[in-house]
Amino acid sequence: MTVNETRKILDSVKDLDEKVNSIIDSLEFYKEKSKKITATYKSICVQEGGTSDTVAECAAKIVDLQHALSEVWDEYINHRDYIEALVNELSNPEQRYLLKSKYLHYKKWTDIQESMSDFFEKEYSEAYIRGKLHSECLKNLAKSIQKCKNDTKDIKR
Repeated sequence: MTVNETRKILDSVKDLDEKVNSIIDSLEFYKEKSKKITATYKSICVQEGGTSDTVAECAAKIVDLQHALSEVWDEYINHRDYIEALVNELSNPEQRYLLKSKYLHYKKWTDIQESMSDFFEKEYSEAYIRGKLHSECLKNLAKSIQKCKNDTKDIKR
């Protein structure tokens, strides 16, 4: 497991979070739209209904989005739990704190620097956190992931 692969795994949590939020936004749009739909009558023919299918189409879209949200939400939660479990395996509390802040809470580097300085009662520079500490975190997490994969292979044998 490389550091770049590890970072992609960490970044994928936010990607899934954005996917969830996108579906929620679409769902809210269609729910609002459904409240504004009024029946429009067509000329009534023997073989046609009298109203358009706009309400049914909107309802179907809402149902589809709810199913999609359920699937993506489950994927997001499972992936987030997996990442959190991997991060919790790290022995260094500073590294755990940094990775959770950055990749599970989506904090900015300046916010991480401030909160780490307060939490650990130690002064950190943003450059140190972004550079050396973050690099060490990714390397150690990559090792942990690789170990987990190797352990899984051993169990399957």
